[in-house]
Amino acid sequence: MQTKVSDVFSSNNLFSIPNYQRDYAWEAHNITELWEDLEEAKAVSEDKNNSNEMGHFLGTIVLAKRNDGVYDIIDGQQRATTIYLFRYALNALKNNPQYNINIFLDDDGKSRLQVTKQNSDFFAKLLKQADNKKIDDSLEKEAITSGQKKLYEVFKEIWAKVGSFTHEQAKSYLSVLDNMVLMRLEEKNAGRAIRMFQTVNDRGVPLSLLDKLKALLMLYSNKFCNEELDDKINDIFGEIFKISMQIKDHKAASSLADAQFVSEVENRIFRYHLFSNNKFNFTHYRDGADELYKKLKNELKNMDKSSIKDWIDYYIDDFLNFFKSFYEILELSLKNPNMFKLLFILRINPYFYAPLVRLKMNNLLDDECLELFGMAEIIFYNFGSTLDATAYHLQDSVDSKENFKNTIIKEVRKKVDMEYHLSEIERYNFDWKKCFHYLFLTYREKDISIDNLIKLLGDSKTYTMQIEHIISQNTGKTLDYEKYGFTDLDDFYAYEHSFGNLIPLEGSINKSVQDKSLAHKQDEYKKSAIFYNQCFANSPEFLNFSKAKIIEENQKFREWARDYFSMFLPKQ
Repeated sequence: MQTKVSDVFSSNNLFSIPNYQRDYAWEAHNITELWEDLEEAKAVSEDKNNSNEMGHFLGTIVLAKRNDGVYDIIDGQQRATTIYLFRYALNALKNNPQYNINIFLDDDGKSRLQVTKQNSDFFAKLLKQADNKKIDDSLEKEAITSGQKKLYEVFKEIWAKVGSFTHEQAKSYLSVLDNMVLMRLEEKNAGRAIRMFQTVNDRGVPLSLLDKLKALLMLYSNKFCNEELDDKINDIFGEIFKISMQIKDHKAASSLADAQFVSEVENRIFRYHLFSNNKFNFTHYRDGADELYKKLKNELKNMDKSSIKDWIDYYIDDFLNFFKSFYEILELSLKNPNMFKLLFILRINPYFYAPLVRLKMNNLLDDECLELFGMAEIIFYNFGSTLDATAYHLQDSVDSKENFKNTIIKEVRKKVDMEYHLSEIERYNFDWKKCFHYLFLTYREKDISIDNLIKLLGDSKTYTMQIEHIISQNTGKTLDYEKYGFTDLDDFYAYEHSFGNLIPLEGSINKSVQDKSLAHKQDEYKKSAIFYNQCFANSPEFLNFSKAKIIEENQKFREWARDYFSMFLPKQ
């Protein structure tokens, strides 16, 4: 039924946001919409010619009354939380805010709106700012979760609109807000309440996949486990949401998967986690996150009821540990050269993430494993094949390092002609892009430190080095190929993009030396952060660089590569 805001949130009621609820998600633009509603309602209330006694409609709130008399907010928590903050701020600006403080606080001085446990302390500090009648920007630094950051952003926006109000203005706006109307619905069955949460959306804020997953597990905990796992599910998902924010903010995040990864962190890691454990045998490597969620729901639906508790208990523990290990891998990329090259330079295919993280969880991930991933990326995706299914099934072999290594070797020998690819690995390296950079640094800068690798990023979050042709591609136009030892244009084109004629170079330097002579390039190469480039430019033979040197370097690289990939060659 339609009820005034003041009657819904009266001094007789306590409200709680249940454990299965999503985190707070409204943003500044939602406040703008609510403020416009409030301004419109105020204008109507002051219009003496308007006889409409019906208050301005704010939306719906769905409640479920618990045995202890507290109302769980099933739908409308975003709206309810924001209205509470708005009303609290306006009340704090009145002449005597303590007069009716019992509308907002219970007899113990605690908020009549009990937000989720992970946000409760932060929420109390926001209310304290209203009591102090000023915004303290230092509180922003204390916001850890996404919900806390959104709460701070929204409260700051509210205060920007009302903070300068006089006592009378605050009283007037609060009166208008109290007389606005909510559609109040009540659901008495807890199980139906949770299912209702899974199907309804708050204003402009759809449920995320992990919101739905958390609610689903809470539903099964309520229905089949006597609510024994409720607190554990809530605590674990709270931790997962925190780690998710840390992953989004990490320096390495922009180098993972694709451009959408950061905005889809939770969905992506949900997917990688299911891929990583063969106990979840309902996955297929082409499944997206939404499809996997449907399969997980179906798995629970058809599971023997006596197994549900143990399954959920195992799943949430494993899910949290997967998130933790994923983040630890990102941290390792800023400490370990091989991990840095794997994520920042080679940017391995996401199908490798599941076995990579599972090896970390099994305490098996070392430099040998990291080099194996690098080799597998190059072979699986750059030796004339796209072996997605093979990469996906590596998760079946993470019980030991030896098994993991032998599986990659067996699959490569079965599916890739290594003799052929290694026989011409020095050719057309320009087209290899990231693989050229990875192999160049592995070959030329074997002992490069993590500090020097990080320097290659410059001011960017990602590796942006370009590929420079030592003997310029413009040689094909200027026709001065003979001075470099080439007999004709076809001869030049045969070596133009080969390994020996290429180096990685910063974009700014590469631009400055484009189509320039060796004499001009020499001083510019010395400015590069790559030590090999500096040494090369300082060598006495630099100005004599020619076809003969390219052939020599190609030969050396081909021999090194054959040795580097030797484990994958057929047995003699």
